[in-house]
Amino acid sequence: MLNPDADMAPKTKKQDRTKRLLRAVQNKPVKSELRRAKILDAAIKIIAKKGVSTLTFERVGKMAGMARSHVIYYYSNRDTLIIEAIRFATMNAKEIILAHLGETSSGEAALVKYIEGNFRWVTQEAHDLSLYCLLYYQSTIEKKYSELHEEIREVGYEIVRKILGSIEGIPASAVPDLSVNILGVITGNIVDAVSLDRQHLLRSVRLKQTIKAVEALLEGARK
Repeated sequence: MLNPDADMAPKTKKQDRTKRLLRAVQNKPVKSELRRAKILDAAIKIIAKKGVSTLTFERVGKMAGMARSHVIYYYSNRDTLIIEAIRFATMNAKEIILAHLGETSSGEAALVKYIEGNFRWVTQEAHDLSLYCLLYYQSTIEKKYSELHEEIREVGYEIVRKILGSIEGIPASAVPDLSVNILGVITGNIVDAVSLDRQHLLRSVRLKQTIKAVEALLEGARK
């Protein structure tokens, strides 16, 4: 039986997000890191609030507190800025999920932690989900986004495959398809839940439904 963690209150810390932003633009001089981080954060918020069509260098500069020319200096191409923003949003998700997993790296308990971690990410970093949805849409029409989508999805599959490999009774031959199905259930339920009650997502009925749906998939794989 998959049992959710009783203590799932979000622990939102602005400084944690800043650290993740800086890691997203690492290997640059310190001043450059800070400016790139501010630009990425501003781009994410604009896309989340107003849509990608409203993303301009002027708007990014205004929100980031710098001149348009500075934004263009670091991201001269709008598509590059969008892709880097998407990469950060998904990297941010991975870090939050892995942090919630902690040392629970195997067994059904780890799978519950993984599901909860996904819900925690969306609750803690509300803007980031919009970037993932944008990636999903763009991947249907542009090859570069499709390749990025596959790359990012593979990261999730790898984590789930590792967890499934440690669960008793799951045949190795079932793991690849099962990981795809589990991620599909998690993503679908999160997107549906967000439209209803993002604030209470961690305590939502949808979280419990997601865990039950994944439990059913595990039972089906064992038969």
